[in-house]
Amino acid sequence: MEKWNEICTDLCNCRNRNVSESEYQKQVVLDLRLLGWKLYAHEIREQMTIEIGAANALRPDFVIYKDEKPQFVIELKKPQHVQKERERMQLFSYMKQLNLKIGLYIGENIQVFYFDAAKDENPRQAFHVTLKTNSEDGKIFVELFSRENYSQERLLEFCQERIEQFHQQELLIEELKYLTSENGRIWIYDMLRQKYEQEHAADWVEDLLQQIDIRVDLKQTPLQKVTIQQNSRPASLQQQSPTARRYFSLNGNGHFCKNELAFAVTKRFVNDHPEMNYWEFEQTIMPKAIERWEVIQSKKQFSTDSMKNKRWFEKELLKSRDGIEFAVSTQCGDSDTSRVKFQEVLRFALQQGYKIEEVL
Repeated sequence: MEKWNEICTDLCNCRNRNVSESEYQKQVVLDLRLLGWKLYAHEIREQMTIEIGAANALRPDFVIYKDEKPQFVIELKKPQHVQKERERMQLFSYMKQLNLKIGLYIGENIQVFYFDAAKDENPRQAFHVTLKTNSEDGKIFVELFSRENYSQERLLEFCQERIEQFHQQELLIEELKYLTSENGRIWIYDMLRQKYEQEHAADWVEDLLQQIDIRVDLKQTPLQKVTIQQNSRPASLQQQSPTARRYFSLNGNGHFCKNELAFAVTKRFVNDHPEMNYWEFEQTIMPKAIERWEVIQSKKQFSTDSMKNKRWFEKELLKSRDGIEFAVSTQCGDSDTSRVKFQEVLRFALQQGYKIEEVL
C-alpha cells in the first residue's frame, strides 16, 4: 500500500497544482521508476515513433519494455482533463499497431484496457483505479505493474477474469430487469400454467391463477424474492405497475417515493465518493439522472415547459470534486416516458451494496 499511496499523492499533487501535461509526464516517469521500471535500460520509452505506411506515424506517450519486448502502452493526460472518446481510440490505435493486449490511460484516474483481437473490435476496460490513498484497487494496480513481480501472463489472466465478471454482472442485471418486469411476471404465470395443466383441467388452472398475484422484487443480494398475495387479480390482467404507489427506505432510513429514493441513492453515492469529478459521476450514476446546474438554468430560460421548475431537485444541489454543482432529476418512474427508470435506480443501489426495503 505504501507505493500506491506515494504514487497517488504524486498524481494528486499534480492535479491540485494544475501542472502542465509535460510536467505531469515527468512525474509519471518518476512513478514508473518507483515501480521498478528502468530508464537507463530503455524499459521506459517516451514518444516512441510507430511508423504507419510511408508518411504517417504514431507517438504514444510511453511504451514499457521488458527483455526487449513491449509489454504495455500508456496514454497520458493531465489529471484535470476529462477523457474523450477520441483519446480512448488513440490508445486503442497504439495497442493495435504494437500488437499489445494491455494499455493504460493515466489522467483523472487510471484505467487498464485489455484487447483480445479474436473476440473484440476494440479493447475493453478491465480495471479502474480512482486516485485515492489507501485504495485496495491501487494496491492491486501496484502488484500487477511493479517490475519486480511483473508477469504478463498473470496480468492477462487478471484482465480476462475481470471482464468475465463484468459480463456475468451484465447478464445478471438483464435477468433481474426481466424478472422484475411485467413480462417476467407473465412468464412466471405461464410456467405455473404449464405445470398445472399437466395434472388439472384448464378451467381449474385459470381459477387457481385468478386467486393469486405474484410479485418479484429486488433484494439486497443477486436473488429475487417471490411473494404470493391471495384474492387479487393476476399481473397479466392488471394495469398498475408492480412498483407503483410504493415507498422505500435506504439502509433502514427514510420513507421515499420513487423519485425521492433516486435522489437519496444519488446523494449517498456522491457523499461516499468525494474523490470523483462530475464526469465520473455522470458515467457511473443512473443514465440521465443528473445534469449540471448551469445547463439546467440555461435550458429553462428558453423553455415553454410549464413543469420546468419541477423537473429537478433544485433546492438540494450536489457538488463534485471539481466544484461542479448538479441536480438530480425528479422524473423517475416505470413508464417509457420516465427520464430515469426506477429499475435502474434499484439496479444501481444493488451494485453499491445499498439496502432498499419497501415500507408502509
